[in-house]
Amino acid sequence: MAVRPDRWAREQMSSGSMLIRGAEMVLPDRVVTGDLRVTDGTISKVAPNGGLEPQDGEMVVGGEGLTLMAGAIDPQVHFREPGQPEKETIGSGSRAAAAGGVTSFLDMPNNKPAATSLAAMQAKLDSAAATAVTNYGFFIGATPTNISDLQEAVGTAEAPSPTDGICGIKVFMGSSTGDLLVHQQ
Repeated sequence: MAVRPDRWAREQMSSGSMLIRGAEMVLPDRVVTGDLRVTDGTISKVAPNGGLEPQDGEMVVGGEGLTLMAGAIDPQVHFREPGQPEKETIGSGSRAAAAGGVTSFLDMPNNKPAATSLAAMQAKLDSAAATAVTNYGFFIGATPTNISDLQEAVGTAEAPSPTDGICGIKVFMGSSTGDLLVHQQ
């Protein structure tokens, strides 16, 4: 999955650390009120019941009355770029996802035209690099005739050659957009 943090997050990660104090934190086994420290983009300390003191140069965020939890991953979005930007773009869909707590998305290839070649995938990746505010990945679409395109994008079982940002191959076995239908072996 490719990562492009928004400007605020990039500034915080490059500045060293951030302390979130007094938030209700959703942990793997319980919910507690406490403090959380992020150092260079990684959670470095969780303090149930609080008590962490700010460090020099650390950004302090008051989390009282707020809930802090891991971001969600949406493994199947249908952003309509390219082809139907009036419905949604990668940038607008990414911003909407982030507003709802989704920090990563995986986009399907059934656009107009369908994303079935490395060139089409690169256009989506370039758009995401310029406009997405969350982590992202894209599925390339399989058709009855694009095996060489798929191999160019991800390699073969014997010689995998993944392309950053392409998370998998989507095989539609029922009706979909354009020629995205592989209904026979």
